[in-house]
Amino acid sequence: MAQECFLRLNKLLREGKFDNAKGTLRKLINGIIRIAVLEYRRKAKSHFTLPLLSDDARETKNLETLLTEQVKLAALEKAENQEILKSCLKMLAERYRFVLEFRYYKELSMRNVGKKIDKKEQQVIDLHRSALKKMRDCFKKHSS
Repeated sequence: MAQECFLRLNKLLREGKFDNAKGTLRKLINGIIRIAVLEYRRKAKSHFTLPLLSDDARETKNLETLLTEQVKLAALEKAENQEILKSCLKMLAERYRFVLEFRYYKELSMRNVGKKIDKKEQQVIDLHRSALKKMRDCFKKHSS
């Protein structure tokens, strides 16, 4: 997977598709890795969820129907997970939400997050760890 990511990055750089004005190289690399991981998960998921079918034309139609249903279920599951995450975020204390917002939406380092909320870097790391634990616990509670 690492080699595949490197090859994609190399191709994008050679084709001149990277623009410094639009974003950093770090963001580009993270995006490439994120896409590779999602593709890997999709392949692994489809490999284990699809039943074995013969070459019969009727079963091909069944496969198409099954795939359509799986896509719909995946969309519903994604929407449900987003709603759970929103409700879990609302339940978090404000300081935890600030840390998560600055870290993930504004992509600040822990040190810069600390500067924004007047905390030391280690305190921000502890708040971040606690926020993620609370989110995980809340998500498990709501999804079960």
